Amino acid sequence: MSSFKAKPDVSKGERLLDKSLNQRVKSWRQAFMGQLLKGYRQYLEETINDPPKEIMEATRKYEADNDRYAQFLMEKCIKCQGQSISTITLAEKFMEWSQKMFGEQSVVYSHPKKYTGFLETALGKDPWYAEKDKNSAGNMVFKNISIKHLS
Repeated sequence: MSSFKAKPDVSKGERLLDKSLNQRVKSWRQAFMGQLLKGYRQYLEETINDPPKEIMEATRKYEADNDRYAQFLMEKCIKCQGQSISTITLAEKFMEWSQKMFGEQSVVYSHPKKYTGFLETALGKDPWYAEKDKNSAGNMVFKNISIKHLS
């Protein structure tokens, strides 16, 4: 390893200390930043690609197979223009369905309100997009969605 000295001993691998280096480095800022940005653009163009189609399909399938909220919506809900269902009622129906499908242990929370956020997230995705609003009684509802009969 080299070291830099005012009076270097070349036999020890020492090199002459450049006392003006700090000033010269300051003048390199713009050129150095330009090189960094050029390298970054090249990195983006050459190394970042979309994941392979097979990976994306497998990921979507895995998500669908493991998303109970989306599964509930697909099996037990229908889009109905002009209909609405309270967020709590939908969560209660989810809890009933989950217990029937996966057993008592599948219902982690005892109060349906804990599930409304998860259902809202699932309802915010296609093809289920449903707006959240307040009904005339002031309760939160999902618009344009209805529940099928649970069997």
